[in-house]
Order: sequence, then C-alpha cells, then structure tokens
Amino acid sequence: MDKTSLVDFPPEIQAMIMSLLDRHELAASVRVSQAWNKAFTPLLWRHVEDPLQECRSRSAAYMAALNGGLKRNGAFIQTLRLVTDTLYMDYFLEMCPPTFPLLTSLWIDGVINGDEDDLIALLDRCTAGLKKVIYCLRDKSWGCFEFDTASSALIKHADTLEVFRLEGDYVSGGKPINRLLCSLPNLKEFCFHGDGTVGRGGALDANEVAKSDWVCSNLEVFGCEIGNIPRPDITRKIDGQPANERVKSGTPQESMDLQRQIYAKLAKFTKLRKLSLGFPGTLSTGNMNNILQFDCLAMTLENGLDLLKDLKGLEEVELYYLEFGNRDYVEEEEWMKANWPKAFVGRSYHFSEMATDSENDTDSEDDFDGAWGPYGDTYVGFESSSEHNSDSDYF
Repeated sequence: MDKTSLVDFPPEIQAMIMSLLDRHELAASVRVSQAWNKAFTPLLWRHVEDPLQECRSRSAAYMAALNGGLKRNGAFIQTLRLVTDTLYMDYFLEMCPPTFPLLTSLWIDGVINGDEDDLIALLDRCTAGLKKVIYCLRDKSWGCFEFDTASSALIKHADTLEVFRLEGDYVSGGKPINRLLCSLPNLKEFCFHGDGTVGRGGALDANEVAKSDWVCSNLEVFGCEIGNIPRPDITRKIDGQPANERVKSGTPQESMDLQRQIYAKLAKFTKLRKLSLGFPGTLSTGNMNNILQFDCLAMTLENGLDLLKDLKGLEEVELYYLEFGNRDYVEEEEWMKANWPKAFVGRSYHFSEMATDSENDTDSEDDFDGAWGPYGDTYVGFESSSEHNSDSDYF
C-alpha cells in the first residue's frame, strides 16, 4: 500500500497542516524533497523578520539578500522587517527583486546610509499595496532623513495603508504630514515622533490643519506635534527673558479660535484609543526650556478641550513636553475623569529633571510653576481598569 504524502492532500488541508509549523520546521521541510520544497517555500518566506533583540551590523534579511535568497523568493514575502545597525539601502535594493507582489507590511528599524530616493524605490516595488509602513531611525551620526520627498510615495498606497509610523532623526514640514491625513482614508494608526532634543522631527501646522479636510475617520492611534498656535497665556520668564521672546504672539481670542478648530478636528476621531501630542523622550541633560513646546494646545476647557467629550474609547493620553501655561488644572482633571473613563493621562518628564535645569537658570522657582502641568511631579495620571502597552495592536 502506497504511503500518503502531504502533497497528496487537497490544498486547503495542506494549508491547515503547514500553518501549524514554526519557522524551524518549515526550514527542515523544504529539504525533504522537491515536491515539499515547492509546497513549503512560499510559507517559509511569507514573513521575513529580524528578531528585535538581535540588532546587528548585518541582519538576517540582509544576509538573505547577499546570498540571493531574497531575489529568488521575494515574490512570496508578505512581511519584511529589517533590524540593523547599518543599512546601505542602495546596495540592498540591488539584491532585491524588481517587485514584491505580495508585500503589505514594511518595517525598517535601524540606520540608513543613503538618501530618501532609495526608500521611495522600495515603496514603489511593493505593488500589492502596503497596509503598514514603519520607519525608525536610531543613529544621528548618519544624518537625518528628509521625509517631505517620500510622502508622495506613501500616498500611492492610499487605498490600503492602515498604519504609518515615522520616528527618530528626521525632518519634515507641516504640509506633507497634513497631506497624509487628507489623503489616506483607511488609516488606523498615524504617528510622527521626532527627536526633539536635537530640534528635529516634524509638526502639524495648526493653521494648515484648520483649513484642511482630514479623511481618516477610523483613526485609532494618533501621535504628532501640533504647533504654530498663539499662546498669550504663557507669561513666565523663559531663560531669564520675557515670554514673548519664545512664545508665538497673538491675542487670546485668536488663540482660542484656532485651538477650538484643532480640537474639532481631533473630535472626529471617535474611535481613538491613544492620543499623543508632542514628542516622546527623556531629557538627560541641558535646559528644559530648549525642548518645551510653547506653541501647543493648552489642553483647557475654555479653549476647546470639551469638544473631545465623545472620545470615550481613549485609553492613553500622552502629553509630551508641552507648556500648559500659568494655571491649575483641577477642573480639567475632573472633566477627563468623567469623560474619558478608561484613559490614563500623563506627562513624560519629571519634576526632578526640571528642578535640576532650574538650578542652572536665571529664572526663579516661581517662574516654573506653569510648566508642571496638571499631573504632579512624575509620569502619573488617572487610574484605569485596562492594561496599557506602549505599542498598539498594530505593531
């Protein structure tokens, strides 16, 4: 009696069995026979991902490109993630196939040596339509990434793109960032987190936002600076100088009107689970005033915070290095507790950091009272019954 082989089963049964195998078992299976090689190779190459904990000068995916495996099997790849200390993108592209017909998830976590055209070329090779693009640049020594030229390549994936995240050492104008929000209707996650400690990154311009039509109504995660807002309520001395030396000028009414327009835009994201304003990071040395954002939303009820009352699904609200002005936030705290029942709300810097900075500043301690914000001297906030993770479900 002949033995039944896996390849003798119907395709749906084969797929069910093969889905239970891990990568090591798949790698062994392709060596059994030519028939098994043909059956298992597409599954083995479906997800090409470097382990997070193994950040090396040359990643596993990079080595696969060197030995020709990436070019031979690129047609099967659905997920490509590179974790590397050095990535010569132009050379890497030479070892890749001309197209990735099934690739829908692209994650590059590392540094680059090259220009933005190489990333654009990689995006253009993903002909299936990308659902997720994450680009993390970790090493300042390689120079910063100019995002503006790459935004058009992303918009080509407007019919499919659900997750976009850019973080690290990049620069971007406000218009390209805003253009994405006006062009990507299927976005569920949108994060721009630059390196504010060196003055780079990108921010949405409040005036551009106010006159724009955002189309991503299903957004669940939003993280970006919003700037260019007049803040006449900030009156403390900054580095010993009058506030108007650093704070964008404008009347209280102009500030209120513009802020309410921005809150009205954010209020449309009724599915939002996470809201991050500013940029994440920890201040290790230097003057806090050099990275505080002074042209930000004031997060006060009179300026429009109450427009966000329908964001009942919020679980995290992160306010990074924002100058809140000269007032207490008792009323706002109570409002947030009542209207965002599941949310943990917090600031990202510590009293001890600012106290250290103020010792070397000409300002008195009283001058910094308005900078503490509503959440005390550490990263604290309102308790929540839900568990919180710094990464979203899409990462």
